Amino acid sequence: MKCEIIKIKSLEDLKNKDLLENVRNTLNNEDIVCIKNVLSKLQCSNLIQQALQHKNKGEKISWNQTGIPSWNALEKNEMPKYSPPKCRGRYHSIAFDRDDIFPDLQFYKNFYLSLSDIKTDFHTPSNYGFNLRLNFIRYGMGDYFGTHRHGYDNQKYGLILNLLSYDGDNKNLKSGTIVWNSKGEEINTKYTQNIGDLILFNYGCVHEVEKVIEGVRWNVILPNLRK
Repeated sequence: MKCEIIKIKSLEDLKNKDLLENVRNTLNNEDIVCIKNVLSKLQCSNLIQQALQHKNKGEKISWNQTGIPSWNALEKNEMPKYSPPKCRGRYHSIAFDRDDIFPDLQFYKNFYLSLSDIKTDFHTPSNYGFNLRLNFIRYGMGDYFGTHRHGYDNQKYGLILNLLSYDGDNKNLKSGTIVWNSKGEEINTKYTQNIGDLILFNYGCVHEVEKVIEGVRWNVILPNLRK
């Protein structure tokens, strides 16, 4: 199992058909992709502040949650069919029903839709009864997201945009996203991801977020959830 590193010069590169095809083929092969320098550190910091401001205003927020996530708990090498129940985890998430309040994330939805070819949108359920959510997740010290997997058909690909993953000026990564393919091979993104990088993986693969050892980790995901 490998991690394909892609460096882009601007967000316009994400519209390139050759890049999309390369990413799609890599993910379908159950390897993962790290796209570097998608957003700047300043943009990432601003996104965190915007999410907190909108949360505190109580406007345009779908829900926020602290505690146990409702995903499918698995052993590392176990690959059963998708089913809803629970996995262990501790984190705080803030989800929004619209993307226009985050200008720096306008590319996110378009890139996902071009990559997956799934017909869905914010507020608009697809034929499968799903729609998109912007989900900001904060991991404090000791927080984690246990080993789990999702249904492939509703999403195809997982996207994790790292907004804050390093310990101040020391830049010691506190936790990484670990992905296992169907052969049980493992890859950990902690040595490849950076602030502003986008991690992509096959949504049917087992994955987890390691426990945060020190400080805080922020990321934003784009789950395609049931209406």
